[in-house]
Amino acid sequence: MTVPVQNKIAKLSNAVVAGQVADAVDIARALAAEGQAGALSNRIVAHLLYANGKADSAVPLLRRMTQFQPNDPSAHFLLAHHARLFGVERQAAGHEAAGVAAAREGLDKRMANFLAGDKPIIVGPWLSEPEFELLYWLPFLFHLQQRYGLPKERLVAISRGGASDWYAGIAGRTWDLVGTFGEDGTRELQVKRQEEVTYALQGTVTLVDAAIVEACSAELGLEDPMVLHPAIMFDLLHLYWTGFMSLEAATGFLAPYPAGWAGPAPEQAGTVAASFYARSYFDTEGSYNANLPLSVAGTLAEAGVAATDLSPLYPATGTLLDLGQPPTVEGDGSGNLADFTRRVAASKGFVGTYGAGGFLAMALGKPAVMVVDTMAPMLAAHTLLADALLGGANGPSLSVHAGGDWDGIKAALDKLAKAG
Repeated sequence: MTVPVQNKIAKLSNAVVAGQVADAVDIARALAAEGQAGALSNRIVAHLLYANGKADSAVPLLRRMTQFQPNDPSAHFLLAHHARLFGVERQAAGHEAAGVAAAREGLDKRMANFLAGDKPIIVGPWLSEPEFELLYWLPFLFHLQQRYGLPKERLVAISRGGASDWYAGIAGRTWDLVGTFGEDGTRELQVKRQEEVTYALQGTVTLVDAAIVEACSAELGLEDPMVLHPAIMFDLLHLYWTGFMSLEAATGFLAPYPAGWAGPAPEQAGTVAASFYARSYFDTEGSYNANLPLSVAGTLAEAGVAATDLSPLYPATGTLLDLGQPPTVEGDGSGNLADFTRRVAASKGFVGTYGAGGFLAMALGKPAVMVVDTMAPMLAAHTLLADALLGGANGPSLSVHAGGDWDGIKAALDKLAKAG
């Protein structure tokens, strides 16, 4: 297989992980036009056929995969989803149980390989969005740690932007990209990686990943390390956020945050942490959303609670919105996740754009109020998981509202002001 074909396969795989079916189909058609259809795995072909509404062609292929490729969990999960569409729950449960068993067997074999030797194990590098890091990657690592007893002293976690404390309970050592490459160099690596595979989600291992592992190994003197790459998690759990795996199955591969996971709790400031910034699902250009932070700050002030604008500390790529008051923290939007984490931990709770700030607050045991314009299916999946994994029966509350739902937002803010 030539390098250009390999690159297209990598981009296609990342498009599938990101739930971008139309882009994945375009890449697959381009490969077929080049006479490279044979380079597409049955897994990719079946997934694209099914997601593109071609169930009549996809289902027979998926059934053959369960016979001749029984260790690939994706076929079982897609067939479970298909059975649920027809209301055949018993059949769906059987397919899903087979998918969970296949996924578990594959993970058992991978972890046995890591545990067999005494080489250092690099965890990462994580270069993707903090939302997926907090909601999926870290709980996945907690699960691996609890189930397989990964030796902490062998693990070296590669983080960036001050997120080292997030890995303190997992790895014996951490290595921050910014400390070696600087902020500009780290951003360049992230951009270069995304140029390789189009999407930020790390469904494949790239040349940038390999270069980072090499740099970390050289600086820390790691000899021939093994690599526990995020692609392992993305390969499995993308089936959940793209709609083919149930919440129950997904949470079987994740573990809740342990108490004190990000270090000792700081002195409580009694304020509400806030961070509003543009995302594809939160438009800051409209006058309503542009003024929303001012309304939030005013409502909290009426309740006798100050809001601390943490937007300058968050590594946002979109427009930042302020709270209409002098900033109380310094930052340029490049990201200081260590300070961001400490301030959220000291707060009564979080309010802001849907994403990492709210998930971080919940991981720290704080309630979260998040705002979004468009609740896409993938975001709905994230919300269900956050409520189940980070909230639970007795955990912090999660409230998600459309930007125009001021009555709902205000009620949530009144409740947030009384928290703690």
